[in-house]
Amino acid sequence: MNDADLNDAVAFFRERLRGVENATFAQLKRWTLHKLRNDAQATAELMLAAGYRAPYIRYFITHHIRHADDYPADGAISVVISDLRRAARKLPQPYRDLAEVCFRWGYPLPAVIYKLEGKLKDEYVRTQVVETR
Repeated sequence: MNDADLNDAVAFFRERLRGVENATFAQLKRWTLHKLRNDAQATAELMLAAGYRAPYIRYFITHHIRHADDYPADGAISVVISDLRRAARKLPQPYRDLAEVCFRWGYPLPAVIYKLEGKLKDEYVRTQVVETR
């Protein structure tokens, strides 16, 4: 994860955590990486707030998407899962099939991650243009 993405994630989680005024950046970084690996709800909220960035998509696919059936049907997790699946359906072959394999096995194939990121960014830009008109 590059510094900009990590800093944005740390800032996102710092706003939601009480009692971190005296925490060092190393402690916040460690806690943020722990949240990305272990808390699907927090990861989904980060993706919806900060955008669908490749590192966040990678963490979500690696650690959370295989357990999609265990999560409630409403909320940030279901929105992120449906957005990822919708973007995967729009990918050209063979990336479409590879995305399904990534979702099923939780393997973050880099080419698929970047294709999903591109599709989701394009879709986000289009919705922003429509909303401003």
